[in-house]
Amino acid sequence: MWRKGLNVHVYVIAGAIIGVYTILFNEMKKLELNLNNINALLETKFDSISFHCTEIQKEIRKTSWKNISDNSKTAWRRLGCQKNITHPGELIGQPFRHFEGHNLSLSNHISGVNLVRYMELAYPMSTEKYSVDIGAAGASDATDLMARGWKGFQSDGRFDQEYLSQHINQTNRIIVPENVHNVLKIFSIPKRIGLMKVDIDSYDWDVLKAFLDAGVYADIYSLEFNPVFPPNVHYHMNYSTDFVWTFTASRPLEKQILYGASLRAWHDLLAPRGYTLIDADWYNAFFVRDKYADIFGPIPTDLDTVWRVGWFERAGRHTQEDLVTKHWLNYPRQEVWATMETSEIIKEIKQIME
Repeated sequence: MWRKGLNVHVYVIAGAIIGVYTILFNEMKKLELNLNNINALLETKFDSISFHCTEIQKEIRKTSWKNISDNSKTAWRRLGCQKNITHPGELIGQPFRHFEGHNLSLSNHISGVNLVRYMELAYPMSTEKYSVDIGAAGASDATDLMARGWKGFQSDGRFDQEYLSQHINQTNRIIVPENVHNVLKIFSIPKRIGLMKVDIDSYDWDVLKAFLDAGVYADIYSLEFNPVFPPNVHYHMNYSTDFVWTFTASRPLEKQILYGASLRAWHDLLAPRGYTLIDADWYNAFFVRDKYADIFGPIPTDLDTVWRVGWFERAGRHTQEDLVTKHWLNYPRQEVWATMETSEIIKEIKQIME
């Protein structure tokens, strides 16, 4: 009798366990279905956000950020479209190209030609079609614009001879701060120019300051900067009358980083004169007049972010042969300087300069 009662209890317990398991199994299936529904909704929402961002970006590329509707600007911000845009090239869809003709250095950062085109979408006919190229022996944004019909002035000591024409004036005389006024007069360089490029691997900062002091202003500046100095450090090589230009690679190894100007130095020269930093492409920087900054929307323009995106944290900086084979670009100490106080970095720089 007791065995019979035990069997009944066992059956009841087993039935209860099976019932609980069945309930749990059904609930799990429901939860799985709900999770699948949630994932599907999230994917749909993501696809919807991606679609809307893409459509707004098409509008931006056609008309510029300045000219899109307020509703589109609001949607762009609310949808978080900007999180995937770190520089103007990504905003306008700049195709990859060889940076300054270097076959191993690819870049999708905005080119000078496309920067001008984009600016004129927002401000038609506002850019002076004249460029000045100091250090003009290699490929540059300035020469690209001249090849497309701009007038201009080119200077480089490596040119064989001077060349004068109604379209382009070219000289092999060395530009120094002391002769800028004479050069402006001799070659009839206008006070308002579209783009100015400076790349002489030395006293670049002093040369540009001399042009500014002479009343010559550009809509766009394309400037080589010394990238190993972090954006909290103002460094620029000072001009001296006894300076003799040599190729950077031929200078003593420990002195090779002492050339040109840091990004902070260019900012300190141009920001008070009404210019905004919009991009750094490897070791070239673009500054535009403040009035043009609104055409790019909420892109980063602070020195630290632009330097990190364009140089310090950029993929390829430690692997591209054009960069790693040059001591003045692959300078090991820059990795530490990025974490140091400004005063301590300056102490080190002064020791190198001695």
